[in-house]
Amino acid sequence: MTPVQRLFNFLSEPNIAVILGALAFLGLYIEFNNPGMIVPGAIGVVCLVLAALAFQILPFSWIGLILIATGIGLLIAEIFVTSFGLLFTAGLLCLLAGGAMVFDRPDVSTLNVSFWTVLVPAVAGIAVFGGIAVFALSRSLWTAQTAGVDELIGLVGKASTAVGDSGKVFVRGEYWNATSEEPIAPGEAVEITGVRGLSIQVRRAHKS
Repeated sequence: MTPVQRLFNFLSEPNIAVILGALAFLGLYIEFNNPGMIVPGAIGVVCLVLAALAFQILPFSWIGLILIATGIGLLIAEIFVTSFGLLFTAGLLCLLAGGAMVFDRPDVSTLNVSFWTVLVPAVAGIAVFGGIAVFALSRSLWTAQTAGVDELIGLVGKASTAVGDSGKVFVRGEYWNATSEEPIAPGEAVEITGVRGLSIQVRRAHKS
């Protein structure tokens, strides 16, 4: 066989098509969540093209393909919707059902996907990776903001001048215009309680 014929013969195996589809989803998902990594995205695109070629060669069921697409959509939706794992579980079940049905065409061929040796491990791999992604994103959503001016609140600095209706405070390597409800002498430690535009509100820092 020619190299092209060998490639088509390789892609004409349903198990290979399912594995390529799973790798394409994982590679593109990693790239979309971490732009600039390049390698996962490139691998995902290559696997997606090969999977598309496989589906052009193999007789497939639209119902199975729709179930697979629905499963992927539910896995992605779990990241943005708090469903306590319901969408995630439904997505995995759709992937299993769709993978089992996608090449189930008795009227055309007897091809099918090996359920226990290929389909279950592939879906399990997606489940593990998806679970890690959901867990990491949920932790980041509940983590306090660590960037921007709001990060200043609670920091302790030093009054560079007397602070009252106006003054200067040195904090985190920068000089800020500051106001305080109580008079603060130069050199005293101050704690930031609020931010208004380019000015901060401070109070005398409590000594520990």
